[in-house]
Amino acid sequence: MASSLELKTYVIVPCYNEEQRLDTDYWNSLTKSLDFQWIFVNDGSTDNTKSKLEEIKNKTTLNLEVNSGKAEAIRYGINYAISRSDENDLVTCYIDADSAFQTNDVKRIFEVFKEKMIAKQIDSVWASRVALAGRNIKRSTTRHHLARIIITIIGFVDKKIPYDPQTGFKIFYLNHKVKQVFGNKFKTRWFFDIEILRRWERLTGSRMDIWEEPVIYWYEVGGSKVNKRQYLRIFKELLYILLVSVRK
Repeated sequence: MASSLELKTYVIVPCYNEEQRLDTDYWNSLTKSLDFQWIFVNDGSTDNTKSKLEEIKNKTTLNLEVNSGKAEAIRYGINYAISRSDENDLVTCYIDADSAFQTNDVKRIFEVFKEKMIAKQIDSVWASRVALAGRNIKRSTTRHHLARIIITIIGFVDKKIPYDPQTGFKIFYLNHKVKQVFGNKFKTRWFFDIEILRRWERLTGSRMDIWEEPVIYWYEVGGSKVNKRQYLRIFKELLYILLVSVRK
C-alpha cells in the first residue's frame, strides 16, 4: 500500500509509563492501515511499557535509558528518522501514545496535510481540540481550564498563538528549516510546542504557517496526573516562554 502522502513519512510516538494506557489493538490498526515508518520512543519507562510495545507490529522501537521528557523523546525520534534517510522529501509527525485521537481522524488529518502541502499553503498541520457543533471532545474540566488560562496569558504577549498549541498530534514537512528547529534540545517540557514556533521565527524571520484542523473526536485517557512538583515546573517554564515571546 503506497503512502497517502506519496512521500516517506515518519510518525514519532513518545511513550513514558504507558503500560496501562497503551491500546495495542488501536496501534496495530494504525500501523497496518497507514504505510508509514512508525517510531515508538520508550522514554526511560519504569513499568512494562517496553513489553507492551513488543505487541505492536510494523514499527521501530527506540529505548532511552533515562526519562528525558516528551519533547526530547520526540526530538530523538525525529533525528533518528533524519539519520536513516537520504531523501529530501520527508514528512514527520508526532502523536501521543494514549490513543486519544480516533483512527479516522488520524487518517483524515493526514489527508488534509497532503492537500495543503500540495497547494503549498502551509508549513504544518496541527490537530485542534475545539468543541464545535458535531464534535465530541471529552476533556478533564480542570486540565482544560488550566490550558485555556495558560494560553490566554501567553496571548497577552503573542496575539497570534494557535488556539490549541499543546495538542498531541502535529505534522510537518521535514525540510531543512524543520530539521534545524529540532536540532537542539528544548528548554521546556510542557511548552516545547511553543518553543518550536519561536525557533522557527528566529530562523526564518516569519511565523510558521499552521493549519489547525479540528478533530471530530477526542477522548482524554486517564492515568496522566499533574503533581505539585510538576505545577512548579509549569510555572517556571511559563515564565521562560513569556520572556522568550517578549524578546522575539
